[in-house]
Amino acid sequence: MLAVPPPVCEPWSADRYRDWEQYWRAPRPEDRDLEPEGMVVRYNRVEGVYAGWRLPRNYHPGEGLTNYGTAGYGLNARVLRYQAGVEVFFLYNAPQACDNLMAMGAEIHELTDTQDGWLLSEEENTADALLCHRDFFDYYRRAGWSLYSSHNMGGVLRLTGRYACDEFGSLENEVEWGVFESRFARQSFRLNPPVEEVEVASIRADVQFDTRNSLDEPHRGWFINAFFERAGGFLGGEADFKRYLGNLRRYQPVGHGSRVDLRLRLGTAKGLLPSQYQYDLGGFASLRGYGFKQFSGDRMGLFSAEYWVDGERQWPGDLPVDDLLVGAFCDAGGAWAAGDQGDPFDTGDLEVYKSLGFALQCESTRLYLARPLHGPDKKWRLSPRFSRTF
Repeated sequence: MLAVPPPVCEPWSADRYRDWEQYWRAPRPEDRDLEPEGMVVRYNRVEGVYAGWRLPRNYHPGEGLTNYGTAGYGLNARVLRYQAGVEVFFLYNAPQACDNLMAMGAEIHELTDTQDGWLLSEEENTADALLCHRDFFDYYRRAGWSLYSSHNMGGVLRLTGRYACDEFGSLENEVEWGVFESRFARQSFRLNPPVEEVEVASIRADVQFDTRNSLDEPHRGWFINAFFERAGGFLGGEADFKRYLGNLRRYQPVGHGSRVDLRLRLGTAKGLLPSQYQYDLGGFASLRGYGFKQFSGDRMGLFSAEYWVDGERQWPGDLPVDDLLVGAFCDAGGAWAAGDQGDPFDTGDLEVYKSLGFALQCESTRLYLARPLHGPDKKWRLSPRFSRTF
C-alpha cells in the first residue's frame, strides 16, 4: 500500500499574516512593502504634513510575543497620533495542513481614520493631495482601545473577533497648499465633513478567504471578506446599530495573456448608522465616470468587471513600450437610504447606475477613461492612477 505524501506547502512568509485591516484597504503600489517598517510621511487636508514611525508585527515560526504600532505628529494640525498593540501568538502545523497562526492581542490608539481606504492607497492619496488638491479620503478622529483574537489558517482562511470601544470626533481642514493648478487639479481642497461625535462600543467579526496567487498583482484566485459589527445594546456606548459588509473578488485567466477581474461589494445595516459609517459611491475605484461620492446612504451595492490583455504577450516585439496592458471595464451599482432602518434587506430608493470605459497600464502607471450611462452628463472622464482599482 502506497503511503500518502504530505501536502506541498509554500515556504512560510510573514506577509501572509499581515494586519487583518489591510485586507479592507486598497493595495499599496507594487514597489512598496505590505507593512513597511520605519519612517512614515503623508500629506492630507486635515493634518497637513504628517511624519511618524511604523513598527509592524514581527511573526516567526513557533510561539512568542510581538508588539506593533505607529506614532507620529501632524505638523499643521499640531496633533499627536499613535497606535500601540501587543500580541501573544503561536504558529503550529495542523495535521496535513500548512502553517496556522493563532494570535490574541490588545491595543490602544488615537488615530486620524477614514472609511475610504478601499478606494486607493494612502501613498496615492498623498500624491494627489500634494500635487493636485485632490484628497479622496474623508477623515475623523478615532480614540480608544480594543481586545481581539484571530486565527489564520495557512494564509488562506482567517477568522477575527474583536471588542472595541472608540470615541469619534470631527476634523477640519488645516491646509490649502498644493503644487499644481490645472484641469486635473482642484483650486482648493474639499471641506472635510463633520461626523457624529459619539462613543461606540462594539463587537466585530471578520472572515477572510484568500487564494490569490499574489497579494498585490493577482491574476488568479478568489478573495472574499465578510464583516459584521454590533454596537450598543448590552455593550453600552452611545450608538446602537448593526452593520454588514461583504467583498467578493475573482481573478480569472481567460486565454493567452488575458484575464477577467470581477468584484462584488455589498453593504447594509440595521438601526441608525453614524454618518461616518455611511456608504458612498461614485468616482474612480467605485462607479467610475460619475461624480466623486455622488451617491450615499446606509445601503450599498457595487459590481465591477475588468477585462485585461497583456500587450507584450499578445503582440511580442510589435509594441513601442514594454509591460503594456489594455483593458475594458464596466461598473453597476448604487447607494441609497433605506425606508425601514430595521430591515437590512430594504431596497428603499434603490436605483442602479452603470458606466463603462477603457484603461491602459504601463508598468505602475494606469489611465482609466470612463463614461456614465445615466443622467444628463455623459461626458468621458479621464483618471490617471498608479495603483490598481481592485
